[in-house]
Formats: sequence, C-alpha cells, structure tokens
Amino acid sequence: MEVRIPNGFKGEIIVNGSSGSIVGKDLQIHDLQVNGKRGSVKLDYLHFHSEVHVTTTSGNVGNSLNKDEPDATLLLKSNSGRRSVGIVIDDIQQSKKETKGTSGTGDYEVQLKNLQEIYH
Repeated sequence: MEVRIPNGFKGEIIVNGSSGSIVGKDLQIHDLQVNGKRGSVKLDYLHFHSEVHVTTTSGNVGNSLNKDEPDATLLLKSNSGRRSVGIVIDDIQQSKKETKGTSGTGDYEVQLKNLQEIYH
C-alpha cells in the first residue's frame, strides 16, 4: 500500500501495521504516529518540524531528521539490539535499554521504541 501526503498537510497521521516495512520519504508533516508489529520502519524528513512516535515489536527503526541539531526531545528505547544517534544531543542519559536527551530547543518530541521481547 502506498499513501501520498500532500505538502503543507498539517493534520495528524497514524499508521498501524501488522507486517511489512513502513517507509516515509521527504516527510514535511507535523504529527506522525507509527505502530508496527513485524517489519522495519524508515522515516526520512525533508524539513523536520514534527512530533514523531514510533513503536514496533520487531524490526529496525530508522529516523533521519536531516539536521545536525534538530529541535527535538529524544527518547530511544529497545529491549534488545543497539541504539545509535547521529545528531548533537545535550543532557544525554543512557541506560542498557534507553537513551534520552535534547537537541536544539527540544520543541518536538521524538520517541522511537522497539519493544521486542528479549527471548526473540
């Protein structure tokens, strides 16, 4: 399935999937929520100015904000696997399963959660 979102759309977008990959290219939206079970999620922003909430139970999550220092408060969470961040983060807090921090002004909330069971 392919969904095209017009430039300038300012509503909330919710994507629920049970299997298969979810890919967003050149995103310019303001509020995105993705809930997936199996399959990867890859989001690429042309101009980042959005709330982003991604939750999966299996698969990789990639989120390219296309800024070195986006205005975001980050929460990256995974039960297993690795987390990596390629942007400047202030006040970083890390534990075995979670990475938190703020980039820029922290205006937008970015939560990426992979809640895969440890026994997988």
